[in-house]
Amino acid sequence: MATILVGTAGWSYDDWRGRVYPERAPAAFDPLHLLAAHFDLVEINVSFYRLPRPEVVAGWLRRVREFPHFRFLLKAPRDWTHTRPGETPAPAAPFATLAANLAAEGRLGAVLLQFPWSLRDGAAARARIAALRERLPAHPVAVEVRHASFAGGDWPRWLAAQDCLPVNVDQPALPDCLPLAADCGREAAYFRLHGRNAANWFADTGRDARYDYLYGPAELEGIAARVEEAARRVPLLFLVTNNHFRGQAAVNALQLRARLLGRPVPVPPLLLASYPELAAVALAMPRAQGELF
Repeated sequence: MATILVGTAGWSYDDWRGRVYPERAPAAFDPLHLLAAHFDLVEINVSFYRLPRPEVVAGWLRRVREFPHFRFLLKAPRDWTHTRPGETPAPAAPFATLAANLAAEGRLGAVLLQFPWSLRDGAAARARIAALRERLPAHPVAVEVRHASFAGGDWPRWLAAQDCLPVNVDQPALPDCLPLAADCGREAAYFRLHGRNAANWFADTGRDARYDYLYGPAELEGIAARVEEAARRVPLLFLVTNNHFRGQAAVNALQLRARLLGRPVPVPPLLLASYPELAAVALAMPRAQGELF
């Protein structure tokens, strides 16, 4: 069975205050430290919108120093993956330097190329992906596509030939949406769970409404079965929850981590108070220790 690393997509959300983080956090409170204490990874999402300054990245690395197992997954810029036909992606060097800095510290799990649902399988899409892969020759690269045209066929084999990981996407079961699979790369597998909010998936209601979803026990069991299927074929697996609204990503990540480890896990007390269903997987901790998180 693979080493399975579980965590959330991002950690800086205003709606996590009062649920995952204190409403009025003390000056010494560190959200990233909290996540590193309870999870195995976090996906850096800010890099999709803008590249963080080197001193910010150095600060992230300092703040997780006491957790040697912890890894960052790094999302590539949107002007790499969301350009229109004929547009040139942003220069490679600044982002490649960011990836190299994380890798030099042994903290980079993979770089994520996340494409929109509008991308369809075909020669043009594959050429685009191959060109982006060439920008990051020294790092593991995962490719997320969402359209059903990528289902089946030779898509997983083609990605493996590019030395890329296919991302197994969980999303609403709507027409032309790629269903959840258990595909693997040569050395690793990658799962991203977006929630199943079908009513708002394609609606013009904003990011929070789209990802407002809490997986139930039966859904989590089905996902865990897929994860375990992939974990039998590779030595490493990344599992990321992106149903971030109101801290639901943290809830489901803890539930899945406990299920896959086969034992209770530490749960931040505030999150447990916000979501009592976490009591079923929570490891009992002394109150004084829990106060730290």
